[in-house]
Amino acid sequence: VGNGGGYGDAFLDDFWEEHGDREPHTDVALGGTRDVRLLRAEYTDHQSTLRFARPLVTHDKYDAQLHKGVTPLVYAWCDRGQFCDSTSSPHRPGDWNIIEVDLSGAGHARAGGNGGSDDVCYAGSEALCSCSQLVKRGAIGSIDECTQVAAIAYCKQHGPCD
Repeated sequence: VGNGGGYGDAFLDDFWEEHGDREPHTDVALGGTRDVRLLRAEYTDHQSTLRFARPLVTHDKYDAQLHKGVTPLVYAWCDRGQFCDSTSSPHRPGDWNIIEVDLSGAGHARAGGNGGSDDVCYAGSEALCSCSQLVKRGAIGSIDECTQVAAIAYCKQHGPCD
């Protein structure tokens, strides 16, 4: 998933690469299924926000099966130039990290809500700030500190991140 740093349209596909150090192939090309869908993509003030969905269990042998709760997620970034000249070219060495994402869905069911921040500030909510927005607003010191817990806390204190 990506948007080319604002240079092109957002893109999303479902890839598999067994060793993590070679060019991946789409799940479909390998005989699997495409189990991800892009929900929203924005590029504003040099910040990318990409929201996508994927079932926890896909029954596709080329997908890791996810579980409710905190789950590690690998993400990568890249500047155009020597690297990342297409969706299949490699990222520069070191341009990746792992964050913990809460996939529990805690807070999605809110019966009798009063319309306050608790009604929109939950794991997976579109009201939450992206990692880059949290850094820019001083809520966290670096992208390494980005968690859904931090985003939810910021949302509850300051309101939705629109």
